Amino acid sequence: MVRGGEIQRKTPLRSAPAKPRTVGAESKPARVPQQRVPGAEPKNPPARTRRLVLVRCGGLCEVCGLPLYELGTHLHHRVRRSQGVLHSPANLIAAHPRCHVLGADSIHENVAWARGRGLLLVGTAEPEESTLTLPSGLVVLLHPTLPEYVEVPEGHPERAAA
Repeated sequence: MVRGGEIQRKTPLRSAPAKPRTVGAESKPARVPQQRVPGAEPKNPPARTRRLVLVRCGGLCEVCGLPLYELGTHLHHRVRRSQGVLHSPANLIAAHPRCHVLGADSIHENVAWARGRGLLLVGTAEPEESTLTLPSGLVVLLHPTLPEYVEVPEGHPERAAA
């Protein structure tokens, strides 16, 4: 081979058969459903769980206490999904998009503040046993199956941890 010379192939390239061209809706390929892994949890919480959380909060953001929007309400996982915790009502709180991830003062931007209020928990924590401080200052436990708060009384060991 001479430097700067033309490169020669040992075998010629095969040409692919031409695809028929179509116009309109027929040109889009059919959507193939994603394979579900047995036992894997869906990305979004089930509708029943979402309703439980929205009933529990009474239409108020559980981060700032202001009314939630009809559309765009986020459900925040107290223990992150990547840490393997299920979509239980005790692990989810309703929040504005700004309070959740979009604002400079959001949960994910102020991790220390969020952990202090029980909005973010470490992966080993049990959401049903971890307190949450509501915007009103009320310290509560989130019920794992019912749409209600369980108030933690003064002097209770769980309240000292909050």
